[in-house]
Amino acid sequence: MMLNYPLLYFDVTLLPGRVMLIKIVVVVVLLLIAFSLFSALRSLVSNKQDDQYRTVRFLAYRVGFSVVLLLLLGFAFFMGWIQPHGLRG
Repeated sequence: MMLNYPLLYFDVTLLPGRVMLIKIVVVVVLLLIAFSLFSALRSLVSNKQDDQYRTVRFLAYRVGFSVVLLLLLGFAFFMGWIQPHGLRG
């Protein structure tokens, strides 16, 4: 399958392992998002004065990881490494 973009010609069939690599990276980033979210929750529940800055920092990491995940999924979709599919019912 050849993607015909004006500035980018890339044959997806040459790299079949790339799809599995993208899936692994997506799962790792999702785990990082969950870890930073629960770390923020833990620092929020403990009522120490310095933990409010840690909470904000962990939530900022979560937002950053979410942006990275969104950009990664957009790039993988653009390159043809992942493709959307409908729900089969």
